[in-house]
Amino acid sequence: MSLFCRRAFLFALSLSLIALSVTTGRQSRAALAGPEPIEVLADAPQVSVVAGFDFSSIDRSASACQDFNRFANGGWIDKNPIPAAYSRWGRT
Repeated sequence: MSLFCRRAFLFALSLSLIALSVTTGRQSRAALAGPEPIEVLADAPQVSVVAGFDFSSIDRSASACQDFNRFANGGWIDKNPIPAAYSRWGRT
């Protein structure tokens, strides 16, 4: 392979790598400007489920340090009481 062919090949390879890095940089910046942070969505009642987590099930009156189960599931527990005919509710 002649010296001219090697230089032409390296020049074409360099240009293609530069073009690839510029294209990837544009795509990653677009991804960063995507969805809103979870903190913003946590207090929005119209968007209460984000990625499988239902913010309406949180009981904000309970302390997470003292009773984490009540803090995390208190809203769901209040909305879904155990029927009076049963001593417990769930799978047997």
